[in-house]
Amino acid sequence: MRTIRALITAAVALTAIAAYGQKPLEDIGQAYDRLVASLYTGGNIVSQTKENYPGWSRTEVSFAFPAKKSKLISDYNSTLFDWSAKAYSSFVKRAGANDNSQMNIAWGEGNRQQTSFGSWPDRNYNIQFIRDCKDSTMRYAYALVWYVRNDSLLGSVDRYYGKDPRMSSHRTMTYGYNSKGRKGTWIIDKSNGSLYGPGISIDDKGVYINGTRYSDYADRDGEWAVDGSGDVYGPGISIDDKGIYIDGKKYSDYPLPTLQSEMKKLQNELDNIQLKKKIKNSTDFVNQFNNLHIFYSSLCSSYKDYKKCKGDEQTGQLMIMNLMVAVLNKANDMCSNYYNVINTPAKKFIASQLNAMADESKDQYIGDAFKAMAKELLSKAD
Repeated sequence: MRTIRALITAAVALTAIAAYGQKPLEDIGQAYDRLVASLYTGGNIVSQTKENYPGWSRTEVSFAFPAKKSKLISDYNSTLFDWSAKAYSSFVKRAGANDNSQMNIAWGEGNRQQTSFGSWPDRNYNIQFIRDCKDSTMRYAYALVWYVRNDSLLGSVDRYYGKDPRMSSHRTMTYGYNSKGRKGTWIIDKSNGSLYGPGISIDDKGVYINGTRYSDYADRDGEWAVDGSGDVYGPGISIDDKGIYIDGKKYSDYPLPTLQSEMKKLQNELDNIQLKKKIKNSTDFVNQFNNLHIFYSSLCSSYKDYKKCKGDEQTGQLMIMNLMVAVLNKANDMCSNYYNVINTPAKKFIASQLNAMADESKDQYIGDAFKAMAKELLSKAD
């Protein structure tokens, strides 16, 4: 493992000691990852496609297993139904329904690609569209398709992430800086008076902050305005770094986090990914490694070359790189100390994930370290 340690040391030398990143995926995302991991360890995956790029990603997994072992799918289907209350759009269709409706999910760069669901009358569909609570211009689409053929349960579980196409086509972007220096992107729908911003959305149903509903807000006519400091003014409402006010009444504090508070929050996220329970088998390993990979992908999506940045932005990018190295160290610890509890198929699966993480890496030293780790793990496969 000397080569890996040398590469890790070289990567660490590039970073500042801090933490920066994104919030972990919500429960529905974790449920998706657990399902995919269970399908893999059970040998039920027929095919898998995974792409991660800045601004969008997609994972499509086709599965097959005996129909009598359908609990995995029924449990996930229940989870999707549980989240339908928070979804801004849903599509549910049962096999045999006299219904020709279909649903398209746009994905890829500029949402130029589309996948269509609902055309097969003998299949069940459950699709939920959920906004990213950190960036309300972005959305996740979770799609479950399943059907029975002879004694087998067949189908697919897919996840797409990207810009909400309706926002990009119907809304106007306005940029500004609040008094604490955080850049905010406010998206205004002039057709209905709705507004979306960093962690907040306001429409005729209410005011939502990070997915939590704070108040009713009756639809009313009027124009939204955003000043140079990022403060927002609309029909009877104002938002600044002190709070949200509707008709002069303060509804909530709205502290826009500083760089230091973001660092602390996101360091806690990485801490939560650490070994909270001992890895005893392949399932434990794959589940924990998948969480680590998700976190790393989010870091790569946020990272820009720190040498091309200045001031707080440069500091923030160095912090992101530092977390990337922390993920590298964590992956190395898992592969060095727990490789003996995972079977050969799992070793090959983890090695493929390590190579994928290397491809996602925007720093050569970190990418080379992941590749060396994958090679080392494959050498230990039976």
